[in-house]
Amino acid sequence: MLLYSGINKMEGLVRRGILSLFLLSIVGLFIVVNNVEAQDIDLNKESITLSPAINKPTTEPGAIISDKLTILNTGKTEYRFLLYARPYSVKQETYDPNYTEVNDRTEAYQWVQFEKTDIVLKAGEQIVVPYTVKVPSNVQSGGHYAVLFAETQPKLIEGTQVARKKRVGSLVYLTVDGVILISRAQW
Repeated sequence: MLLYSGINKMEGLVRRGILSLFLLSIVGLFIVVNNVEAQDIDLNKESITLSPAINKPTTEPGAIISDKLTILNTGKTEYRFLLYARPYSVKQETYDPNYTEVNDRTEAYQWVQFEKTDIVLKAGEQIVVPYTVKVPSNVQSGGHYAVLFAETQPKLIEGTQVARKKRVGSLVYLTVDGVILISRAQW
């Protein structure tokens, strides 16, 4: 009888121990989840919006196009951003964007000149930035593509080595008038 009583006490202690570990695990889970949520909220301090998303001008060789971008700071903090242009094309049937390949159809980024390239916006502010596209007189007719980026520049925090940047882009599908040769597969 004494042996049976000792086993019951041991089972009770084991059950209480398992229950205690389970409860501690649940409490620990809530602490971890709350930290992640705080980090997610912190990430939303910077938010940038760019308009228009796509621009499709048509022009003649040698022309100068004047246009503008609107940048909005929809976040909760002031930030600095840079404006710059890059080549734009897509790869394969999945239309993966490519911002590095330069060819005779993606060189339009070299024709773009912004009135300002380094800007600071306070939370809730917006700015309209004029730019020009100077189309060369000897350019091929047809489509020429670029993307205009606005990219946040994070403030450097002492003791950190990683900086997070956000960027948004406005696609430019420029059509230069002239003779356009269209080819198709022969069946």
